[in-house]
Amino acid sequence: MQYSPNPLRFFVVVVLSSLLGSEQVTAAKHNKTKALWSSSYCGAKVIFTKKKDLGLVRDHSRATIPAGCKTVDLGMTKMKDQGAVAIAKALINNVGVTQLIMYNNAIGPRGAKALGELLGNNTGLTFLNLDNNKLSNRGAKWIAQGLEVNTQLTNLDLVNNGIGDNGANYLAMALKVNSGLKYLNIDSNAVSNNGSSAIAEALSVNGHLHTLDIANNRIGNIGATAIAKAVQALGKKGEGSAMKTLKLDGNKFGKQGRADLRESKETNKKLTMMKLFGAKKKKGSVQV
Repeated sequence: MQYSPNPLRFFVVVVLSSLLGSEQVTAAKHNKTKALWSSSYCGAKVIFTKKKDLGLVRDHSRATIPAGCKTVDLGMTKMKDQGAVAIAKALINNVGVTQLIMYNNAIGPRGAKALGELLGNNTGLTFLNLDNNKLSNRGAKWIAQGLEVNTQLTNLDLVNNGIGDNGANYLAMALKVNSGLKYLNIDSNAVSNNGSSAIAEALSVNGHLHTLDIANNRIGNIGATAIAKAVQALGKKGEGSAMKTLKLDGNKFGKQGRADLRESKETNKKLTMMKLFGAKKKKGSVQV
């Protein structure tokens, strides 16, 4: 999978001719058209082009997904919001693609809005990786809105997107009603007590999530205790709870938070791994 800032002119013009028409191809030649493609899997392509119309630059980017394609890997391709919107539009009615990988692409709220709309309409996608983008709390809101009606997505990675407490609150609201998600990773998102408490409240009523990674955030004792209470509540559900793995290493809670979490683990026999790492410990992790 490679990013090509200067693809062969013949390749670009041929693809654009089929997608955009001759008028926009002419405009593309004068606007440094770029092409991204997923060579690792099935040749999914994103064609970037813009057309000047009455002094305004309009986005005419398109994406093509070959028939039979199941995994679209466009990670680290610098697509930004423009590419994310194009991919989302191409997949909106596609039920064949099950995995969409778009990490390290500087995707912000605009791209997240398109992807949220994708989640609200697509019935084939089960895996979405948006690690190391720039979604922010606004982007998390759009993704969460899609999750509220989506029942097919099982894995969602949102590592290092700066969603903060507000973003965590949006995701918590989605978790209260979502019945499909099994794995959620919000590692390194500046989530503190407020956001983690909201997530904890959602966990206590969600019987479907089996893995939550909320490591390397800013959760203190208050947030840790809230999560511990949710773990206890899930333990009382017995077979009604799916939670098996909870990762909390690299947060800010101290002895009290760790003690509450360890105690909750004892009351929840379905939880097979709880990974802890308080702020005062410098290396290693405690698994209980």
